[in-house]
This record gives sequence, structure tokens and C-alpha cells, in this order.
Amino acid sequence: MIRRVAAIALLGIRAPLRSRLVLGLLALLAVILAGIRGDGTAQGEMRMLLTWTLGVAAGVLGAATLWAGCAAVASDIEAGRHAPTAVSPARPFEIWLGRWLGLVVVNGALLLVAVAAAFAQLKIKGISSEVTSVSRRLELDAATLRTEAEALYEQALSQGAVPAGATKSQVVASIEKDLLTAHFPVDPGQSRQWVFALRPDDDALAMTVKFKFLSSFGASSGCEGECAVLDSAGDVVSVRRINEDDKGEVVFDVPAGSVKGPALKVVFTNTAAADGMAVLVQHGDSMTVTVPDGGVVRNMLKCWIALLAVLSLLAAIGVACGAMFSFPVAAFTASALVLIAIVGRSDLVEEGVEAGHSHDGAAREETAFDHALDAFSRSMSSAVATALMPMSEVEALDRLGDGIAISPRAALKSALYTGLLLPLGFGVLAALALRRREL
Repeated sequence: MIRRVAAIALLGIRAPLRSRLVLGLLALLAVILAGIRGDGTAQGEMRMLLTWTLGVAAGVLGAATLWAGCAAVASDIEAGRHAPTAVSPARPFEIWLGRWLGLVVVNGALLLVAVAAAFAQLKIKGISSEVTSVSRRLELDAATLRTEAEALYEQALSQGAVPAGATKSQVVASIEKDLLTAHFPVDPGQSRQWVFALRPDDDALAMTVKFKFLSSFGASSGCEGECAVLDSAGDVVSVRRINEDDKGEVVFDVPAGSVKGPALKVVFTNTAAADGMAVLVQHGDSMTVTVPDGGVVRNMLKCWIALLAVLSLLAAIGVACGAMFSFPVAAFTASALVLIAIVGRSDLVEEGVEAGHSHDGAAREETAFDHALDAFSRSMSSAVATALMPMSEVEALDRLGDGIAISPRAALKSALYTGLLLPLGFGVLAALALRRREL
């Protein structure tokens, strides 16, 4: 089996080389690198080099992979080139696996060239190691977030605001998502706190606290308050005052060794007068705490793994569609699936699935069809969101450009789930289709 798969994979590697696709992509990468310009600062230059170089390279490779995957099997069958393979001992799944592995190898090599080119540009432009240093973002304490979500659930339950048929776990999970992404007002005299979990050695490291906020009018200035950093014993170790001149973001350092215990608490208090302005904050992104976590090379390699996982999934979709349909139909189907996946990640799908209400807000009688459609829509959106969750968790390009360490656990999860398990599912579908097709 290994020899047969390797032989088919080798054919898949040679095909892009013969078509000069690789040379075209390398030339495009060179043009991208030559045209990149930052905002004049070393930090801006680094962000542009990393995010734009790898982002555009991944986007171009993704489109080419989808096209090449659809053509890999479909075009061979239509041209009669598939016959020698079909009459050989190669099984349908081995044919798919070989074609898929060939595309993965080509994508991995080209993406690694893009990573190396971006790193070389950092060195050529003389961007210092201080600028390229990487920080690890402390994680919010999950138990604290869950407790707040459950309290809001009980409040909604007492008010009869829980959707019919929704379980407690579903509603609590939705509330947790809202707590992480939605803006909440902190009125004058009120406070809001964030609790971060610490690793055993984190208390010996210097920490950087970044607080982002908006006024109740959506402006980035005009707010008053203070951010207090407390250790597990409740002792204040650092305080940063916020005045009306601060423009939507304040950054301050916490000295190494000043925080003791397994957790760190940051409390924001709105110190404006009673008739003053409320401050809008998010639980997920408004307050971040980071600690030093090495250089940029390791982070770029983890980004490479995460991006390659996405390209592997696209290759699997393309080859599977090519095994099922003719090339034009395969290209359309594969593009539609990718588009559905992108839409499925947006909040529009989740927010738009609400049964039992008309557009004018008037209640109407629900039918059996309404219930069935609602259940199907919810299950589809949930399935898409669950399938693509590892990709969302990594946030590879954003973290790489911001100098934030990509979680090894998230990168590994994305590689195994997005880059291996999901593609194998498409491989099974492709194998079943090839058994039934006229080769």
C-alpha cells in the first residue's frame, strides 16, 4: 500500500512542476515581498512582512490547491489517463490518499519558502530582536467566566427569556460567547474584573497589561477610571489611572516577582462623576495580560503548521469533489463548500436562526415544518462551527503579526483535526464515489 500511495503522490508532486505552477507562485511571492511597505515603524514593518506575506501566500495557495485538487482526479478520468491506475492494484482510497498527499507536500514546501522569505526580510531590513520578541497571552479563568454565564442564565430563566427547546448547556455556551465578544457598559462608580490563570513560573516574569475601551458614545477618549492589578491574596501590586486624554487604550507593566499565587485579577473601576460617561468594555479582548515567550522563529513554525492544516483540508475537498464529479461541477461544488464554511463561521448564521418570530416582531403559530427547519438550521450551523473551531482558536496570522505566541495546543489540535481527521472524512467519500464511477 505504501509504495502505491507514494507512487501516486509522486505523480501529484510532478504535475504542478510540469505545469510551471510552482514557478508562478514563487514569482508572485517575490512580487509581494518587493511591494510590502509598513507604516514607517519597525513594529508596523514586521506586521506587514509576516501577516501580508504569509496571508497572501496562503490565500493564493488555497485557491490553487482547490483548483488542482478538483483537476487531479476528474481531469484524469475525463482524459482517460486514469485507466492505468484503475487497472493496477491501487484501491480507490489509495488513489485519493496519494493525490491528497502530493498536494500537501507541495503546499508544505511552498508555504515553508514563504515563511523563510518573510524571516529573511526581517533580517535584511534589520528589525531588532526586541521588536520580533514574542509574548504569551494569559488565558482567562474558565471557571470565573462559566460562573458569570450561569448567573446570567438563571436571571434569563426567571424572566422567561430562555428560548423554548434550548438546553441549559446550549444557552450557557451562547452567553459565554456573548460575554467574550459583546461590549458591556461600566457605569460611573461601577467595576468589572478579569481573572487570569497563571502557570507555575509566570509569577517570576514581567507582565504587560493592555486595556482597550470605548466611551458610551463609541468614542475612544473622554473616559475616566483606574485599572488595578491584584494577586491571589487580593493585594494591589500595580495601578494605572485613566483620564480623558487616553485614546481608547492604555498599556502598563507589572514588575517581575510582584504577583504571587495561581491567579491574577485586573479590576477596572469607572471613577467618573455620577452624571459622567459609561465605559464600554469586552470580557474577551478589552483586557489582555502577556508575559515574554521567546522569539519569532518558533511562532512562525507554529503558524506554518496551522496554515498547512487549512491547505490540507482544501486539498481534501478538491480531490474528493474531483472524484465525485466532472471538473466544472467539482470546481463549483468545492468553491460552494468553502463559501458555506466561511459563512458558517460568521455570527449571521447563528443570529439568523430564530424560529417562531416574523420580521415585524409579531408572534405567529409554529408549524411542524418550522420546527424541522429550525432544528436542521441549528444543527448545520453548529456542525460547521464545531468543525472549524480549531481554525478559529489558532488565529495564527493575527497572533503572529501582533507578536503573541500561538498556542502549541491549539496548533496541534488544528493540525490533527483540520489537517488530518476532516480530510480523511472527505477521503472516505471520495473512495465510495470512485467505486461507483465509470473509470
